[in-house]
Amino acid sequence: MFILIYVDDILIIGTSRLSIQEFIVTLNKYFSLKDFGPLQFFLGIEAHWHSDGSMVLTQTKYDQHLLHKVGMAYAKP
Repeated sequence: MFILIYVDDILIIGTSRLSIQEFIVTLNKYFSLKDFGPLQFFLGIEAHWHSDGSMVLTQTKYDQHLLHKVGMAYAKP
């Protein structure tokens, strides 16, 4: 199991749903938690899930925002 913590955001990743759920229940005894379900976005990184359960991480939104910010959104590669 991996636990990523950034200020007040927590991402819990693991291969056993049961152990993750038990950990969340334990944390919830001490802290107020909100479960937002499967990962979609965390610290500027987007998670795209495939039907086989695999996941691809991208920063497309960040890249597009950065290009707009510097006035290069429509520049040719």
